[in-house]
Amino acid sequence: MDVDELTAYLDENSKVVSNFRAKMMAYEVEKNKRRQPAKRWNQTQLDRAVDKSQATFMKSVFDQLSGSISADKSAKEWATFIDDNEIADSLEESVDRIDMDEA
Repeated sequence: MDVDELTAYLDENSKVVSNFRAKMMAYEVEKNKRRQPAKRWNQTQLDRAVDKSQATFMKSVFDQLSGSISADKSAKEWATFIDDNEIADSLEESVDRIDMDEA
């Protein structure tokens, strides 16, 4: 499994990705409001910032998981590992507790 497959799996089987994106977008919108009017980002720029943050987050999750399960294992083995160890639930809780101002 690679980072993109992990992201797709978590997106289909949990709220981790959608919750992270929603929280990150709210943070970026608030940050954007504090910018000078002429320097405010448009929606495309905000979307790119959220995409970049999501990619960084998912790479971090992948790196942590790959310490426990080899990246060359099948997607089914990864899914079993994630389900058996309740990784998605833990990630959802972690995302809920993230304070973007401290991140």
